[in-house]
Amino acid sequence: MKKRGAVKSINKPLGINKDKGEVKVEFSGKNMTPYGGFGLFRKFVRKLGIEKVLDKVSSNNIPEGKYTVGRKVMSLVHGLVCGLERPSDTELLKRDKVFQSVVGYEDYPEQSTFSRFLKAFSVEEAKQIGDKGVQTLLRVRNNFRGYFKLTFDLDSHVKTVYGNQQRAKVGYNPKKPGRKAIIPCFASSGRPGIFSWVDFGPGIPIVVPEP
Repeated sequence: MKKRGAVKSINKPLGINKDKGEVKVEFSGKNMTPYGGFGLFRKFVRKLGIEKVLDKVSSNNIPEGKYTVGRKVMSLVHGLVCGLERPSDTELLKRDKVFQSVVGYEDYPEQSTFSRFLKAFSVEEAKQIGDKGVQTLLRVRNNFRGYFKLTFDLDSHVKTVYGNQQRAKVGYNPKKPGRKAIIPCFASSGRPGIFSWVDFGPGIPIVVPEP
């Protein structure tokens, strides 16, 4: 028996049956995305010209294809910002045409495109991306004119990795001894609120000799 006031999902236009007091709910909108708020991030990236800056990364190893280096890198970044942990998870974004419209893309790279791109990637290209980031920071901050002193905080932690991750080695790993790890080092400044650099070193601790 149907109860009065019950909510059900049916494939009919939204409406209310006054005789039975039932609310008809329909979820059939095709122009919806859970990432609608991504438009603000897109404006930020476009204003800084991030993709054009990344396109200047040079390499003989990275294969040419339909997508530029900047587009591939930013497509991976979009996945990270959306909370997707693996490149394969970006399949959600490839199927989401509304999201692609929000970020201004006509298409989205395949998983195989990311795999070939990352496989050909080396430390040299990663350092180039870091250099481009520093150059962009200096451009946005007007080379820090007017600042007499900048204080940077350095921080690092041990990140356990699995498989054959680049530069990963067995070394200092207090949580999982014997496992390969990398030790990323971050440089940031609370004032004026900047994140300037990150370096991924092997999982071997650096021993500083006593003076």
